[in-house]
Amino acid sequence: MAGWVETDACIAACSLDRETVGISSVSLLDRWFMGRLCLPECFLNCPNIVDLYCSVAAGEGDE
Repeated sequence: MAGWVETDACIAACSLDRETVGISSVSLLDRWFMGRLCLPECFLNCPNIVDLYCSVAAGEGDE
C-alpha cells in the first residue's frame, strides 16, 4: 500500500517503535511479538507492517 503511513496507535498495537532502526527475523520467534502482530488492532489496521513481517518470514522459509 504505497503511501500508507501507519498511525501511532497502529505502531503501538503492533508493539513497535518508530525510532528503532532495522528489523530482524528473530522477532518472529518471539511468541509475545507474534501475538501482538496477530491482534486485530495490528493485523487488520497495519497492512505495511503485516506485509513486511510476512515477507521476512517467507524469505526465511518460515511462512
